[in-house]
Amino acid sequence: MQRSYFLLMAFACGALYGNAERALPQPPIAADSSIGSVVKDVYTADTQQNTPPHITCRASENNVDASSIGGNYDWTFNPLIRTIGDSGVLSISVLDTSKGEVEISGFDMDVKIKGIIDYNASTLTIPSDQNLGIDAQGYQNYFYLKEKNDKGDLLAGLSDKTASIGVIDGDKITFSPEDIWAIGDYNDEASGFIYLTDENVFTKKKEVDPSDPNSGWTSLGNATLQDGWVLPRFGIDQRDAKNWYEVELQQNDENPNLYRLVDPYKGNCPVKDKNTSKTTGYIQFNVSNPDFVTFDEVDAGFVCGSVGISKMFASNMVTYYCKSFKISLDDFIKNYSYSPTFKTGSTFKNGVVTLPAESTFLYGWYNDTTFGYPGDPDGGAQWTDPDNNRKFLNMETKIFFPSLSGIFDNAVDDLNAEVEYYNLQGVRVEKPRAGEIVVKRQGTSVSKIIF
Repeated sequence: MQRSYFLLMAFACGALYGNAERALPQPPIAADSSIGSVVKDVYTADTQQNTPPHITCRASENNVDASSIGGNYDWTFNPLIRTIGDSGVLSISVLDTSKGEVEISGFDMDVKIKGIIDYNASTLTIPSDQNLGIDAQGYQNYFYLKEKNDKGDLLAGLSDKTASIGVIDGDKITFSPEDIWAIGDYNDEASGFIYLTDENVFTKKKEVDPSDPNSGWTSLGNATLQDGWVLPRFGIDQRDAKNWYEVELQQNDENPNLYRLVDPYKGNCPVKDKNTSKTTGYIQFNVSNPDFVTFDEVDAGFVCGSVGISKMFASNMVTYYCKSFKISLDDFIKNYSYSPTFKTGSTFKNGVVTLPAESTFLYGWYNDTTFGYPGDPDGGAQWTDPDNNRKFLNMETKIFFPSLSGIFDNAVDDLNAEVEYYNLQGVRVEKPRAGEIVVKRQGTSVSKIIF
């Protein structure tokens, strides 16, 4: 099955998309480029080879604490191919504290890359030309470094540079912006790449108290979900009210316009038996602009090997466009939303988030509901009819907020409307007390605040 990478990626129903297909580099490899010499003292991921001779590793008088290196990191980068987004989540595991050996995982297709910590120099060195083995699609993969010529074109094959060295500064590891990372096969680059990036930076995630995963969030009760992200794939008509189900809705304590559904594909979900995810997932969205609801890149907690889903990120077209064009929502609205060919709108009206089944932007795609996966977490993926791979399945999605005694009934669209306050039982409060938790409504904007 071929995938389209132009504006969004449509996947045939039942097709394995979890093992991301390779994408050709942009800009393309120069046809007349020279090929760098292959480094002989390579460091492979599937052998017990010693530390490469160009790396000096000292474990005494550490400037970096070995125990502080391990953990989860946000990986940001500049993509040199447009189908991989510009961020991901990685995990660094310390294999040998005395030698500074670490393993970096979390890349698409479960590849693991070796690295070396120099404690005194406060650096993380990732050697080039690491053999990552053969993936599920039968491609050979390596982690290796590439170079550009004076014109900025990528040179074919391996760079002469033997390693990429990142500087460790607190919770951040910054690699040289000129280092070009590739995951693919330098012997067959015409088949494409899994990753091709520069400006690579790791930022350690703040640890969340595992005993309180709800820290920073307040439950609003159960929302009703008309799920268009997963149910259509399994032949379930999500538009039929009998297939709607309840999911806990939480509101962020710091940003009252930020909400999330908790573990939407377990509990009451009609396809919970097909979900093998062992972690808690979330569908997280922002209603700051009720005419343009956006979604955050958060693991939705749905894994299903039979359809190739190893991780899924619930999203929508507006979010996908903003990430693809690398612009803010405000810039998107200003520059694109008034185009005659534009038609989309994940809206928040009268207590309901709606992602319609009709969304167009230049090229006539249909659903506003989209999803991402590890190789392209930004979204853009949609289900197509298995009998007609040019026809998209209806993926209309709605999130009905919990009823608060008519708070959302007959809400007006005027953002300058009178501010009203309600207690958590839905009773209007004329004069809230200082410190009282109340629901604030102003037109279509509804939030829970401490007065």
